[in-house]
Amino acid sequence: MKKILVVLMILSVAGGVFAQEGSWSVGGSAEMATNMNFHSGYGDDDDQKALIGGHAYNRYGWYGDITGNVDLNYNRGGFNGWIGLNNADGITFGATYDGGNYMFQAESSFMNLIAAENDPGRLWGYYKLLDDLLHLEVAFNSRDTNFWISSEVVGEVFAKDELLDNRDWGIGWGFASVDHHTYLLMDFNLESIAGMPINLGFMLPGVFLRTGHHGNGTGGAAIGDGPGEWWSTNPAGYHPSMTDDYQTSLLKSTFKSMILGFKADISGIEAALQYNLGARALYFGAKMGIDNISIGLSAELYLKYEDEDWGAKRDDMNGAFGLKVGFGDGPLGASLGLGLRFYGEENKGAILGFNPNVTYMLFDQNIRIQLDAGFWMDMQEGLEDKVSFTFMPELMWNLTGAPWCYWCVGTGFIFRYKFASWYGTTIFNAFDVTFKFSF
Repeated sequence: MKKILVVLMILSVAGGVFAQEGSWSVGGSAEMATNMNFHSGYGDDDDQKALIGGHAYNRYGWYGDITGNVDLNYNRGGFNGWIGLNNADGITFGATYDGGNYMFQAESSFMNLIAAENDPGRLWGYYKLLDDLLHLEVAFNSRDTNFWISSEVVGEVFAKDELLDNRDWGIGWGFASVDHHTYLLMDFNLESIAGMPINLGFMLPGVFLRTGHHGNGTGGAAIGDGPGEWWSTNPAGYHPSMTDDYQTSLLKSTFKSMILGFKADISGIEAALQYNLGARALYFGAKMGIDNISIGLSAELYLKYEDEDWGAKRDDMNGAFGLKVGFGDGPLGASLGLGLRFYGEENKGAILGFNPNVTYMLFDQNIRIQLDAGFWMDMQEGLEDKVSFTFMPELMWNLTGAPWCYWCVGTGFIFRYKFASWYGTTIFNAFDVTFKFSF
């Protein structure tokens, strides 16, 4: 009780001080969704063939909930502080400060503050040194971003659909895609020297690991670990380098898991390259645009290796290649992604992937109609059913602006149908409606 009173007193005094300068704002949102599942998988009884219940738009991606929140924000110069009330996450609060050549963010929950648990929702910051030549970033629990990345067509073809989750197809986003991770990163901006945008750097994972770092989104997971047993099931994954101790191996788990990155923009062609020392894996991506046409390509390759320190090896190289061509003209947009996923292991063969997408905007761009689909053909010998596919038409109606994506819809509706088949077996046959409100 005393802790609560102290917190309330601090907030009261801070509110009086802040009220003299700066600006306050209040915002909020709510999301409710329902899912009508016509393929429950629970049996053939009439009352079990079709089910209905609460849902969330991102539930297909294994997160999200029916929720509502109110946020109170305070801004003064480079400082932004907020308190959020959410029926699913409770009370959260945080602050960001942008000092021009440095920036940091910290956020936590009210329950962690009361319990004095050192488990922040975010805690990261960076410095810009030597006239922006060096970007030095440290993260105990990182922001959501991706370094040294260009085209992600391999991920879009083979990993963006939850149909493929946990089925050894989850590759394509590079190795420096972070969200709630822990690392130290140095990125050198060489534009002033080379006369064109060029970035070169490295990431050291696990630098701030502690007990409790045991997964993505749970308090700062390590990224790009060494080729231990984890790499046999999820070679690109977010796995911790330590188990029960507060420290991990400096050489085996950090320096041997270093990620090297390069990115450049040369005459309108953007290109990026990453190498993951721990996974012995290479990413390459490039993209460019010509009038209304966009072209992107990417590749991820997992090389053959043998590591005596880890007692692990990869007998054959495997990976994926992808190419995407897009077209946009006014309200119409279309793209086609093509990919090849190949395996070095005997009798694993290869998988061909296709990802067509068409969108059209209506009524001053308040309504977006989209058709997204994926088709995959497994070339492995001896399979009776070689084809898997997903088909998902969607209508977004935003009452407050242009509905470019789920996050862009402030107040409106999203209608979506999804059908998916995995090697001849129906996985999804469902219709969902999402209702969103905001102020």
